[in-house]
Amino acid sequence: MKGLGLTGAGIGASALAPRFNDLDELASSDPDRSQPWWVKEVDKPVVDIDYQLMERYDQRNGAFQDGLAKYFGNGDAAKGLEVLNAQNALYNEVSDKYFKQNKPGYALRDKAITTARGAMGTTYSFLGPQKAATPESRGVPKWQGSPEENYRMLRNAAKIWGATHFNVVELDTATTQKLVWSYDHDGRKIEFEDIPVPALSATKKSIPNSVRYVVVFYVPGSVRTNTRVAEPLGDLARCYEHFFNMQSQLMEFTRGLGYQSVGQTSNQSLTTKTGFAVLGGSHEQSRMLSAIAPIAGPSPRPGMIFTDMPLTPTKPIDAGIFRFCATCMKCARACPTQSLSLEKEPTYETLGVFNNIGAKRFQVNGATCRANGNGSDVNICRLGNWNTCMRACTFSKLEEALIHKFVHVTLSNTSIFNGFFTTMDEFFGYNTELSPDEWWKRDMLPFDQDITQGQWVRYDAK
Repeated sequence: MKGLGLTGAGIGASALAPRFNDLDELASSDPDRSQPWWVKEVDKPVVDIDYQLMERYDQRNGAFQDGLAKYFGNGDAAKGLEVLNAQNALYNEVSDKYFKQNKPGYALRDKAITTARGAMGTTYSFLGPQKAATPESRGVPKWQGSPEENYRMLRNAAKIWGATHFNVVELDTATTQKLVWSYDHDGRKIEFEDIPVPALSATKKSIPNSVRYVVVFYVPGSVRTNTRVAEPLGDLARCYEHFFNMQSQLMEFTRGLGYQSVGQTSNQSLTTKTGFAVLGGSHEQSRMLSAIAPIAGPSPRPGMIFTDMPLTPTKPIDAGIFRFCATCMKCARACPTQSLSLEKEPTYETLGVFNNIGAKRFQVNGATCRANGNGSDVNICRLGNWNTCMRACTFSKLEEALIHKFVHVTLSNTSIFNGFFTTMDEFFGYNTELSPDEWWKRDMLPFDQDITQGQWVRYDAK
């Protein structure tokens, strides 16, 4: 603490410890919270949201869909598609050249393992597998528990299947429901209706009005693989196949208890998981597209379901992360396509049809981020795992030294040391990449991460 100058600044251990005004307040503190004691629960997220300005977003305009072509065609999707086709050809040419050169990270074994990750058997869908026996088929009543009991039950199911984070947001037509797309990526309209069960047609995804709870869970992403390997091998760190498995498991679990649920049909389906992770308090908004968790950083990957099972909502958090992002900018400086904002203040102003309105944040140019190339240059993020920004992030570190805990505690209480912490992160060389050959030689832990280093550690309130 003295080495950081905290005591001299009048920010000693007593100022950083949790404060309880009386025994009643201490007794009412949550004994089951999964965040460190220095992470504060708040009523509103630290990022400002104007729900009157916000509208349900048409995901057909997203950076994975027509929005990408419209951007590169200056509004003309057909012309933009020609640009994208040229970029794709360039990407394929460079990727094939590296493969034939047996370049580390692009060689046969690297290609083979990234292909094999898609071999997991569970498929994901809007309606789910629908194979689990229902209480009705078993001749018993549906499960009846309090919202708090249901929350803990569903959380523990997700955790036993490998979730690192779990939070719940209740849908409200005037506020949080505006984060649900109006049209999905596949062109289907998403509507909430007075129907008993979800329905899917060629043109529409229908969600019962009784389905009021959004469950967001995160699966572990490898911190080391994500931050050390820039080639396609690093794509393993994204772990998307695991959250689609977990989505199916949670949907079958709720079905087996007598409740309805709907799920995603792609990583970009139904809604913004980042937004609900921020509203539900497992993460904070960041300068990147990804949200950041207080301990695990941006590495874990999110999944979600909507359900009619009554659940206790979780609250947003304030760990000083969004304020830190305002001064850090490491991710923006590292971005090879200059898609991340270098502005010092967040804004409501969007950059294109691929951005939704209503959140005061650091806007991201999703089109240049997602494109395979820019003019005659291939997007090196696309050759790798899209995670250049995450590799650069100050929070993409394992807690391998005691000083890291003091950093977390300090920035959750004050921003005056933020610039110093960014400089130290660069000085100690945390973002030095591990070569692909070294990656293959290492003896790894499960998921290539030490589960004692923060992602899966249980933190009780003090």
